[in-house]
Amino acid sequence: MKKLFTIVAATLFAFAANAAVINITPDSPREKDNIRYAVRDNVQAGDTVVVANGTYAESSSIELNKDVVIMAAEGATPIVQLASDAYLKLMNAGNVQLIGLKFDGATNSTQYAIRPYDNSKSSVIVEGCEFYGFTKNIITGDGTKHTDSVIINNCYFHDNTRSAVYFAASTDTEGSHLCDYLKVTNTTIANTSTLSGAAVIDIRSNGSAEGELNKLYVDHVTIYGVAGYDRGIQSYKSTLVTITNSIIVEPSDNADYLYPTYCYGGTISNVLSFNTKNHRSGPTFTGMIESTDPLFVDAANGDYTLGEGSPALKAGTDGKNLGDPRWWPYEPAALEMTPNVAWLQWDEIEKQWALTLYEYEKIGDDVPNYLLFAYIGGEENVLPTTIDIDPLEEGSFMSFADEFGVEGKSLKLNFTLGEIQTKTVEQAGVKSIHYYVIGKVSGEMVGALGDKMTINATAEDLEFFIDDEPIITVDLEIVPNKGALVWNTEAGQWDLELHEYLDFSDALPQYSFRALVGDNPSVLPTIVTLTDMPDGYGAFVSYSPTIVTYTGQSLLLTFSFNTAEIQSKEIEKDGKKYKLDYILGQVNGSMEDADGNSMTVTMTSDLEFTVNEEEIVPTALDEMLREGKAVKLIENNQVIILRDGKRYNVIGSELK
Repeated sequence: MKKLFTIVAATLFAFAANAAVINITPDSPREKDNIRYAVRDNVQAGDTVVVANGTYAESSSIELNKDVVIMAAEGATPIVQLASDAYLKLMNAGNVQLIGLKFDGATNSTQYAIRPYDNSKSSVIVEGCEFYGFTKNIITGDGTKHTDSVIINNCYFHDNTRSAVYFAASTDTEGSHLCDYLKVTNTTIANTSTLSGAAVIDIRSNGSAEGELNKLYVDHVTIYGVAGYDRGIQSYKSTLVTITNSIIVEPSDNADYLYPTYCYGGTISNVLSFNTKNHRSGPTFTGMIESTDPLFVDAANGDYTLGEGSPALKAGTDGKNLGDPRWWPYEPAALEMTPNVAWLQWDEIEKQWALTLYEYEKIGDDVPNYLLFAYIGGEENVLPTTIDIDPLEEGSFMSFADEFGVEGKSLKLNFTLGEIQTKTVEQAGVKSIHYYVIGKVSGEMVGALGDKMTINATAEDLEFFIDDEPIITVDLEIVPNKGALVWNTEAGQWDLELHEYLDFSDALPQYSFRALVGDNPSVLPTIVTLTDMPDGYGAFVSYSPTIVTYTGQSLLLTFSFNTAEIQSKEIEKDGKKYKLDYILGQVNGSMEDADGNSMTVTMTSDLEFTVNEEEIVPTALDEMLREGKAVKLIENNQVIILRDGKRYNVIGSELK
């Protein structure tokens, strides 16, 4: 029973019902252009292209004219090298998702990465991607080509010579704009130069009444090193702007040239700026931190981690740090769980106990608040008492509320456990024997970086699950060929026995059935209906293939006898004679147990029910006659026994 846990971080998408997954590698099926050909030749709307590790040389633009996901394989970071004038074309109102890809613009001096090709209002989501070495605007509009939405999350733009995101209408026509909605979150843009008057994140509309035509949302973004007479974040004329929890920094004093934000309206909150001009007036500003060094650890070498004492720590509107979370210093968690579900299982492979503790907000929820798992050693038949493991070979704790998991380094636990108990449980219509123990556990697990999970289960009624043994119900049918219906003086009831033999010479029958079925010694049973039989009252047994006994819970039987009179006959067994009292008849019905096992009794012909069997014990005269020591004579119509010259009657009295 090895319990395995895997933490998988993934982005979830809605696909068409018949969506397919297409896997590609750098050299299969072609030596180059594999992404382009996969999308062009194989992808249907809603499909996913999974890209393996390696470098993908794309000599021409990739036409994204349908709903498609292009994503890195698990654990892979594939590199996409576009030709100088190639790019990803958004067209035909396609909804595109790009996940986990690294776009190399340096090798071929590539101009653009992503652009709309027509005015069909396509949308793109870019998640966990990296862009570097591009010579023009990376994700950008094209003249009058219109994009519905652009969503960028957890991306890294660095060492490019133009804007990371740029949507500016090329005409002054009233109402012209190129993107309805732009959202950039948890992203870093570093060492980037822009054209004069442009910004690294830039969305604009033209005309005099453009205040409500597009939306900009920026949160937890780090911008460092914007060269030239430029701007950090710009929303030209639109007032639908929200910028929060971000950092905009120049490596040296650029207060004469760089606007950290250049917006006409909206709200800007909790943004730190350093070595820049003041923000352009127009929006509503709150919680701003201006002209303040964020204390990056080593910005000159690309490390924008917030150093000790940084003013950006815990300065966000959400109580978190400012800027891209990838640069947040590690903060050990101090969690406390009160488990309400517990497993304590012996692992036959690892030959040690495996402990799993869960804390659910409500029992029955799909996901717990916290989880702790560890192998804790021990002996198979001995429940653990005190655990002190440092270093811990295999164990982890997880916070699903805060979405992180930590490998354990050390573990200290104290158990107070009772005896192992059992009960019958049913899940999804399947019954099983549930082994468990009642007790409590307290202690802590500490992670390698100082994270700590404190366990506090002091309630005595915490149920530790040990194991489950499935109950496989059977439905047996017996066609008896041997039976007995004997009055049981001790029980004060009729004792019914039915057996089905394949061959009467067999030592054991195939099936047997036994129950007490009536309480009047003078009246044979006719109909027996019991729905709550006492323990041990009835049983049915299957001797094939192995001996399995089921204890009855309910019983339904119908008897029919040829006559109410009991008949007698003399039989001989093992050299002895017996008087056999019997009755001919039939019985039909069934017995069931508490777990759903059943034995159905089916008869279509009469069966001889043994009512009583009594050995015929011979007298002394019988023995003498049998041994030839006496002679039986008929004299005057009487039976006379002649022995040793004397005459006796049949009861042994000597005659004169």
